[in-house]
Amino acid sequence: MKIDQNAITESISLAVLRRASDPTNYQILQNLPTDIPTLMEYVKLSKMPLYKRLNQLEKVGLIDWKKWTGELKSTEITDYVLESFKEMNKNIEKVLPELVERKYA
Repeated sequence: MKIDQNAITESISLAVLRRASDPTNYQILQNLPTDIPTLMEYVKLSKMPLYKRLNQLEKVGLIDWKKWTGELKSTEITDYVLESFKEMNKNIEKVLPELVERKYA
């Protein structure tokens, strides 16, 4: 049985983007490293909804969560995703006037 590495990579990449593009998850990623109490206060979520998000982020490799200490750190994937978002924002800023004109013309 041959493994389709491209299909697996694409599936994981899409899962990472889906999780990272959620506004609350994006806030979480931008505030790493941190701990649970600080993060709960920042994102205004109680423990269970926050833990659900953290489990999802951990599952796709976007956070390193030391559950016994509550310590949360970014991963190499997190750093790459956040840098990619910054680059995308720069590129969007370059074409923003054109996009606005197109929308309101």
